[in-house]
Amino acid sequence: MNNSTLQTPSEKPSNVAGEPVLHDARSRHRLILQEATRLFLEEGYGSATTNTLVARVGGSKSTIYSYFESKEKLFGAVVDHVLTQLKTATEDFDRPDGDLKDCLVDLGVKLQTIVLSADHIALARMVIGEAHRFPEIGAIYHEHGPALAQEGVVDFLLAHDAMPGASIEDVRDAAEWFTGRLIHRAFIHALCGPGDYADLLEPTKIAQDTARTFVQRFSGPARESAA
Repeated sequence: MNNSTLQTPSEKPSNVAGEPVLHDARSRHRLILQEATRLFLEEGYGSATTNTLVARVGGSKSTIYSYFESKEKLFGAVVDHVLTQLKTATEDFDRPDGDLKDCLVDLGVKLQTIVLSADHIALARMVIGEAHRFPEIGAIYHEHGPALAQEGVVDFLLAHDAMPGASIEDVRDAAEWFTGRLIHRAFIHALCGPGDYADLLEPTKIAQDTARTFVQRFSGPARESAA
């Protein structure tokens, strides 16, 4: 095995006999995930090693692979861990008959808080820097991050009947407009420079402007008059 990288499925140990019984598997899983997150963000995907992770969490390489069967699976779990609130953010709202604009503002603030978090910015920088060498991490990040958020916004718009009579294609286009308008400028600023951009760019104001324009541009007359 090459100790410079975490093992792939073909390299992982096939014999886990002799591994100690884990009395609290959930705690061990959580510890491995937390330390793997720090390891990937600090060292990068290519430089992350099984040996370093074992040194941080204890146990053995077999222990790691009893929870995560490959480096790709572990990285996917790390992305989920960093962005764990994305799905919740698109589900935890007022009842669907609540005011659309207010709900969109709430959604917008929550999404910006997640996307502009220090861990997510570090993760995105790492993916951008290493995806040319490891294309799989770009695909994993997109599937577990941006694509998940996009589908969450689509589900939100459908649940709130934000675009009465619109086709699913039109709803998807509107969701893409919403996330792009909401996130793009602040996210690019955060990627390219230091500082707490969530504070500097006033997420609430951005969310209010985006929600107001969305209602004017995409909602039916009934929704516009209600907002």
